[in-house]
Amino acid sequence: MALAASITWWLADRLAGDRYSSTFVASWNTGVHFASFFINAFTIAKIKSTLDQRHGLSADLQAARAEIRRVRSLLALCPHCRRPRDPQTVQRATEAYLASHPGAPGEDTRCDACREADVPTAANTA
Repeated sequence: MALAASITWWLADRLAGDRYSSTFVASWNTGVHFASFFINAFTIAKIKSTLDQRHGLSADLQAARAEIRRVRSLLALCPHCRRPRDPQTVQRATEAYLASHPGAPGEDTRCDACREADVPTAANTA
């Protein structure tokens, strides 16, 4: 596009009857136009790429924040006042969370203590 814009500018100058003192000056002006168009196009493309990346990261951040809010309901203590929660409520929330977030097939989701004690995974007990 920068090349097409430069050629168009050069044609417009020629058709308008502009005369330069030498061919070098006309070539120089066309080269400067091309360079400025190219720099602008490159800069705009880089800005767009950066903004697209930023939007993607923002969406990932929002998803992570939502996940953190869901996981906070699984804590035995309220994260705000530090009071203990009802164990049955925490158990129900944990079961609901685990039901909606199954591990990947073959993924070992046991804690270190269960791995050391060789407690079977849920997939192996079903």
